[in-house]
Amino acid sequence: MRHSTKFANAIHLLAYAFLRSDWQMSSKLIANSINTTPVTVRQLTSQLSKAGLITTKPGSGKITFNRPPKDITLLDVFNAVTDHELIERNTKTNIQCKIGKQIPAILDSEFTKIENASKDAMQEITLADIIDQIELEK
Repeated sequence: MRHSTKFANAIHLLAYAFLRSDWQMSSKLIANSINTTPVTVRQLTSQLSKAGLITTKPGSGKITFNRPPKDITLLDVFNAVTDHELIERNTKTNIQCKIGKQIPAILDSEFTKIENASKDAMQEITLADIIDQIELEK
């Protein structure tokens, strides 16, 4: 039951790319900052690109933002790199059990409320809000 770090890694990648836009980017360089693999960075970059948040040109070392960070919400990033669910559902309960056959629908309803509240909050936070909190060495 390992939780994915794709969302956090995608935010990290975008913040890094914005703050280091004057640098020659590589998946290895970004992976070093995130402490992941270059393959993971390329996968995230591809997903962010497909979502229209960034544009990349292989071999160029450049990541171009299609919108300014103030116009990219955390929900935009979340939707780009996840399956849109915050809480994984268990659909393999024992339907022969009185509790097991009821709990998935009950939890789905409650989890949906939690997810909607979380997504509303993510819609209010922008990439710029994250970037503004990062202190670079002078």
